[in-house]
Amino acid sequence: MQSEEQRLIDGLFSRLKEAEAHSASRDASAEERIAQHVSAQPAAPYYMAQTILIQEAAIKQLNDRIQALESQVSQLQAAKPSSGGFLSGLFGGGGSSRGSDPIPGAEQYGRRRPALSRSIRHHRSRTMPRRLPHAAAALWRARCKRPLAWQAAWCWAIC
Repeated sequence: MQSEEQRLIDGLFSRLKEAEAHSASRDASAEERIAQHVSAQPAAPYYMAQTILIQEAAIKQLNDRIQALESQVSQLQAAKPSSGGFLSGLFGGGGSSRGSDPIPGAEQYGRRRPALSRSIRHHRSRTMPRRLPHAAAALWRARCKRPLAWQAAWCWAIC
């Protein structure tokens, strides 16, 4: 046995002794059950101590890894350049002109929805042509409500 292993074992049993001194009364049936297992398996305390020490070492390594990753995240967040304001993306300044907040409804742009029937379809159910006059383009982008029967006919007439 190496001196490091001896130190770890002594440390484990001193922590167990301290826990015994500060704990409440033990469950008699659990204590009896453990004593039965130890008498049937005399090497159990050895393997239990070995298991506890290995698990403690693994927990320590994981905690160190978590702290390193949290430190790395905080460093990356501190190094992240600020947006620079409203005009920072102009004239080659700044990285991205968009913020991280998505535009509401943007994920549906260009996606075709299946039409339920010809009477409730309107100009948004078709794909947008490449070139439109300004008035038609504004109409195309206008917020639509569910068309009434005459509005559906109107949409079909102009689209």
